[in-house]
Amino acid sequence: MEENKTTKQTNVGTIETNKNNYKKYKKRITIVTVFLFISLIIAYIIFRGSFLEIKEIGDNYANIYWQNMKFTILTLFINFIVIYFMVFITNKRIKSGLKEFFDEEKKEMPKFLNKSIAFISAVIVSSLTSNIILEKAMLCFNSTKFGISDPILNMDIGFFIFQKPFIELVLLYFIIATIVLLLYKVIYYVATFNIFFEGIDKNSLKKS
Repeated sequence: MEENKTTKQTNVGTIETNKNNYKKYKKRITIVTVFLFISLIIAYIIFRGSFLEIKEIGDNYANIYWQNMKFTILTLFINFIVIYFMVFITNKRIKSGLKEFFDEEKKEMPKFLNKSIAFISAVIVSSLTSNIILEKAMLCFNSTKFGISDPILNMDIGFFIFQKPFIELVLLYFIIATIVLLLYKVIYYVATFNIFFEGIDKNSLKKS
């Protein structure tokens, strides 16, 4: 009888946990959907406004506008994918690192907002940085040679005007991304320790 009672309590607890997890999942989906909807509305307003400006100048510039729009969307997409996977992989590594602490404290590991955080971060950062990247990329991929070499490095001056700014931007992009993700990991760990643990032993931190 006691075993049956214990089994029923375990099943009830499992059902309640599944219900709570499902509610949290639906809440996350709702937040991401609303965020995506608002982002699409803002993007439509911006692109529509720029298109109307081109129409006022003249229909002859419409082809140029759509060509620029194609490159802008391509840059946004590539930038979004890069940022998404950088944040996603960082979150996976954070989750893997935190698992040791939860196992040591014999606590159930909560569901972390891995994909949601990666998606929202990628949308925000790509929308803010893609125009800067596109500007430098267009100069790089449409470069030309001047036929005049630098006296010190013996390289065409066109490299310093067209390719060099894009290479510097890419390097700066990944340096900043590395620093930001490192700070993000530290904040994530500190927040998790304060929310789910009463305190972490120094020896546990050294072993991890």
